[in-house]
Amino acid sequence: MLYPPCMPWRATPAHPRPVLSAALRYGVAVLSIAAAIGLALPLERSERAPFVAPILCAVVASAWFGGRGPGWLAVLLAIGSGKYFFIAPLHSLAIGAEVLPRFLVFAASAVLAPSLT
Repeated sequence: MLYPPCMPWRATPAHPRPVLSAALRYGVAVLSIAAAIGLALPLERSERAPFVAPILCAVVASAWFGGRGPGWLAVLLAIGSGKYFFIAPLHSLAIGAEVLPRFLVFAASAVLAPSLT
């Protein structure tokens, strides 16, 4: 896949190594998910907006900026942190049968989000 010249950090056939380091790309993925969680916590507690929107935006941004590896890291972090902070039982990674459908929809959305880039 070729990228426009405005995206110099992406690898191209002529330049197989990306300009930006892997640490920066993976760091942006981690920081974007952390920022999305920080934004989603007050939104979810006020019940004005669901927690999903900021997290999925962070996953898409991570995949767009960093590529596949950072995108999949963002997916894993989004699923884990989404379950831990927002899906009952809170502050646990255990999944009860009553919340399994909500978790599966969230996880499927997070897995499909990087394909938008």
